[in-house]
Amino acid sequence: MRAWRGWPAAALALAMLLASPSAARAQEMLLKQEPWRSGPALGWTFAGLSVAALAVTVNGYSESRTALSQADKAYEQYSAATTTADALYYRSRTEHYHNRAKAYESTANAAGWLAVAFALTSYYSFYPERAPAWPVVATVDGVVFVHRF
Repeated sequence: MRAWRGWPAAALALAMLLASPSAARAQEMLLKQEPWRSGPALGWTFAGLSVAALAVTVNGYSESRTALSQADKAYEQYSAATTTADALYYRSRTEHYHNRAKAYESTANAAGWLAVAFALTSYYSFYPERAPAWPVVATVDGVVFVHRF
């Protein structure tokens, strides 16, 4: 007889259900809760995240350039190889370094886009009155859809 393997997940879900407050208690807790962050605090948080994302971008870019130079060196050795074993080895090294360069570059690109998003969020946290009027606005209370006539 096989044991059911999903029992840890079911036990965890049951424990979370029993530990969660009732809907009325949750509503009461939400009414008593005060905003945990102000605009400038969020602005500084996102400014720090933007700087960190820029650091990841710069590091990924430099690692990509290093991997590309290693791939060029391996390709030169592949081109000059005299035996089949050497040619296969240097070809695999070239592919390895080229794949590493692509991975570092994609990481740098993603971190760059995150840095831009974090910087914009930081800016609009400091100056919320300058934010453009978007049709969908995310607030602390939820997502608000705005339709103007």
